[in-house]
Amino acid sequence: MSASTARFTDAPGGDARTARRLARQPGTRPRPARPRVQHKRAILIFVLPFGVLFALFYLVPIGYAIYESLLVIKREGTFGAASEVFGGFSQYVLVFQNGPFWQSVGRVLAFGAVQVPIMLGLALLFALLLDSPLVRGKKFFRLAFFVPYAVPGVIAAIMWGYLYSPNLSPFSAVTQNVNFLSADLVLWAIANVVTWVYVGYNMLIIYSALLAIPAELYEAARLDGAGQLRIAWSVKIPLIMPAIVLTAIFSIIGTLQLLAEPQVFRSFRLRRDEHVHPEPHRVHDLVDPQRQPRGRVLGGAGPGHLRALVHVPQVHPAEGSQVSTLVPTPETSTGAGGPARGIRPSTAKPPRAQRESPFARASAMIVMGVFTLYFLVPVWWLLVAATKDRAQFTGTNPLWFADFSLFQNIGALVSYRDGVYLKWMLNSALYAGLGALVGTIIAGMCGYALAKYRFPGRELIFNVVLGGVLVPATALALPLFLIFSQISLTNTFWSVFLPSLVSPFGVYLARIYASASVPDELIEAARLDGAGEVRTFFTVSVRMMVPALVTVFLFQFVAIWNNFFLPLIMLRDETLFPVTLGLYGWNSQVNQIPVLRDYVLIGALLSIIPLIIIFLLLQRFWRNGLSAGSVK
Repeated sequence: MSASTARFTDAPGGDARTARRLARQPGTRPRPARPRVQHKRAILIFVLPFGVLFALFYLVPIGYAIYESLLVIKREGTFGAASEVFGGFSQYVLVFQNGPFWQSVGRVLAFGAVQVPIMLGLALLFALLLDSPLVRGKKFFRLAFFVPYAVPGVIAAIMWGYLYSPNLSPFSAVTQNVNFLSADLVLWAIANVVTWVYVGYNMLIIYSALLAIPAELYEAARLDGAGQLRIAWSVKIPLIMPAIVLTAIFSIIGTLQLLAEPQVFRSFRLRRDEHVHPEPHRVHDLVDPQRQPRGRVLGGAGPGHLRALVHVPQVHPAEGSQVSTLVPTPETSTGAGGPARGIRPSTAKPPRAQRESPFARASAMIVMGVFTLYFLVPVWWLLVAATKDRAQFTGTNPLWFADFSLFQNIGALVSYRDGVYLKWMLNSALYAGLGALVGTIIAGMCGYALAKYRFPGRELIFNVVLGGVLVPATALALPLFLIFSQISLTNTFWSVFLPSLVSPFGVYLARIYASASVPDELIEAARLDGAGEVRTFFTVSVRMMVPALVTVFLFQFVAIWNNFFLPLIMLRDETLFPVTLGLYGWNSQVNQIPVLRDYVLIGALLSIIPLIIIFLLLQRFWRNGLSAGSVK
């Protein structure tokens, strides 16, 4: 501080503003000014919709659950009024002292320790084979392995429940001798269903990361004498490790929210027990709603981190194809130390010693063929079963057609109970279609703002939202039910629709894709042309973010269509049921109403058709979106 400033501030009645002005005189260091936040209104418009919904349907339920867990019910006397009082951690002590709780924890840990490595190992193997020259027909295999992901979890459990049945399975020679739904094997029967559904999804994430690796690395490795196995181990796997870790994190989260499969298999297990020990008066109706921070894995820089993600897949050739390199020619190069006067392109194939052997090709094709049967046979069985009447279902070849009665069966299904199945399909279309559309828009706006604007708390907001990806949806359902019951929103369309609008993963993907694909210069040019921030987003940025937004829409649509636990506890009126909950209810009553088995199988087939159609129509967009999200 200068002497003049010190004299002034020490003097009585000194003015602080004058002191600051004197401090800026030559010879003094000015205090740095806080940077001004620009486009405050646009930031609020982009971030506020998602922020409000995220707070209402993620943060508030988590906080409410923590608050309720600290309360205990206290009753005055035997028949006195009950009241809630603060109990501290006494509820947690009771839980930790509960034996069945620790048994369930052990089962979940055993399930995750076995199922997750097997599923990710298969996904990695298939992705590496698809990215190698050993496999032909890659588009077919990619689609065949991905089809099970279009089957909702409830429907997949119903399908496999019948495939495990000793009387209805096409593999009855095995299922009549092995009870896959017994207490000893049911956990691994569930693991098989989860693996069947999600291997293809994880495979595509890893495969998209492989497509982002520059082909020059493969060519250099082959010139050094590396074979396919060495290239996969030393080049590919280290570079796609962020994608592998990402799929592992999501798989572990999925392990913590298994519900539909155990519930469905419970009804099948009871049905099998009743077949052995008949109890005609027992009724089992289970439908009763009353009773990542920006680190090295999810966005930061680190070893093996790739930044050129969006446009690389378009130029990544199939491994093993001829790659043009530039090699100096003796005729056009100078002597030692002289510059080369010319170069000629060389399209030479890899050395003969590195060509893939017929045995390796045959082995790879056999592996892919066997697992294609594993992924497609259940869907084929469902298609064949839906074309048969009740007598043909048990008296003919389970894997081939008899009298083709598909359209008659569909007619009977849609006319049953005044067409309640059509209401369920319409409900699912509204929940999933409208919810995914609105959820994609607000997630895209929030991710775009976090990528393109600088404002205080930006990283904190992103880290909190990314933390929401780690929260199992089933953990939020019960607190939401308690909150909605206090405001009379249970058993309404909104109780299922509103929580479905929030997609933390959508914000994450939109942010990293906007950072990589929307140039700041383009936004500045739109501003110079007089376009506002909102108009720039919807007319310029959205067009460049289409692959990411389609990916968010697709996965949000699938998540909402597959939603089971939230409708199960929220809804009592069956006219509001989504199709997954409706078919689950019918399947639980097959013992009392045998005709429902036919309707369950036909309805299951119809329920997966919309998802398959959407995947096929939008695949050219969502594959590019996965390329960004899987590696970044």
